[in-house]
Amino acid sequence: MREAGFKKTGCFPYGMVLTRIFDHFEIPLHDESVKEKPMSPYNRTAVERMHWFFDQTNGTWSYKGPEKPEAFQIMKARLDTLVVDINAFKEDHGRQIQALQDSQQAQFDCLFKYQQEMWNYMRQGQNPPPS
Repeated sequence: MREAGFKKTGCFPYGMVLTRIFDHFEIPLHDESVKEKPMSPYNRTAVERMHWFFDQTNGTWSYKGPEKPEAFQIMKARLDTLVVDINAFKEDHGRQIQALQDSQQAQFDCLFKYQQEMWNYMRQGQNPPPS
């Protein structure tokens, strides 16, 4: 796709999409003539960039890119490092987070108790004491 915009002979594969749009709006295409033969978007260069190569001696395609197990091992090592880092963060900051949660719970309990006292005074028809 990227090369299609740079080459003089390149084209974008929008023909099928445009045909469906024309069919939807009932634009007649039966009088149109084909000026170029259909071309595959995959040429030899594109396939070689995907690390596939054609062996002319036996007529087969072979993949010569990076080995998959090596890539998976690198990804697994990075994931293991990330898990270790997250666990270390939890250990280091877990106590601080728990202390913050406890402090917030204590403040909420204090406010809730105060609210209950105010409701009790109001139910009894008394004025609440000054704060």
